[in-house]
Amino acid sequence: MHNARFFASNRLSFDRRMSDEIPQANPPLTAEEISAVGKLTEADFKIIDAAILANSSEGWLKVARVVSSTADALRNRFPDLSYVFYAQRLRWLVKKGHLKSQGNLAYMRFSEIRIPVKPAKKKNEKRLARLQKTEMNKSPQSGWF
Repeated sequence: MHNARFFASNRLSFDRRMSDEIPQANPPLTAEEISAVGKLTEADFKIIDAAILANSSEGWLKVARVVSSTADALRNRFPDLSYVFYAQRLRWLVKKGHLKSQGNLAYMRFSEIRIPVKPAKKKNEKRLARLQKTEMNKSPQSGWF
């Protein structure tokens, strides 16, 4: 019982610290980064987009987590790009519909993204309806009891 109270009070103090945090907007690209972005090819953008999507999931993830993972994965290939660029590219992917977002994407730590969940296919819906119909037509003599 004592441990439960300790963890509950510890969690409350943690929650208060997080809620007291003042959000800071993502900074703009530096002149060096703008120059580096200007040298990227279409193939480079495809690699970057694929890395961002690979670090995303169908569940909500903090933008900062996805950006950090992407920057780490591509650090050797694109050493002149920072998390600021990857955050901007992630916003572009949201705008194009490749990702869904909640929160203000200008604040990495206070927004989340996910891969859009695809609706169930018609084929699966038809199969489920067929199975349900089959189950409803079974009689007690066919092994239900």
